[in-house]
Amino acid sequence: YAIPLRENGEVVGCLMIAKSIEKIKGVKDAIATLSAEMEQVAEAVSGITAEIQTVSENNQEIYGMMTKLLGETEKMNGILAVINKLSNSSKMLGLNASIEAARAGTAGKGFAVVASEIERMSNSTTQSAKEISSMLSGVDEQVNDVSDKSKATSDSIIQQAAALEEIAATMDTLNTNIKV
Repeated sequence: YAIPLRENGEVVGCLMIAKSIEKIKGVKDAIATLSAEMEQVAEAVSGITAEIQTVSENNQEIYGMMTKLLGETEKMNGILAVINKLSNSSKMLGLNASIEAARAGTAGKGFAVVASEIERMSNSTTQSAKEISSMLSGVDEQVNDVSDKSKATSDSIIQQAAALEEIAATMDTLNTNIKV
């Protein structure tokens, strides 16, 4: 801005105000800096969003694996049911063999040893099946816990990605408005 200085109606000089122009330049520079920084933030948010998407995909794969593991433990429990059934049948067979050995008296002594061994194997099989069943129950419980946590993590990641997308959109709008 320039203000003319007059003396007796004649312009003898001029008074210039340069400070306002310097302030305007400073504001423009600050806006340019802010705009550049907002672009950097938007790029960082975009990168984080992409990483979150990768984490979410990996987490979904883990959830799928856990579901498959649960299916496998169910199959193992089915096999254990068959083993328990065979063990119970063997126990009955051993009991029947003991009864027949007792009826045969001294002639059935050898058969009594076999009957006793069948019962011992049956008891051992039953005990082992119970231990395996207990272990599988523990595995089922842990797999369910991991699946639940994986699902919760996935839900949280999706919410974070949505929030970051909103932030990126807001940053873009602000950056566009600053440039105007």
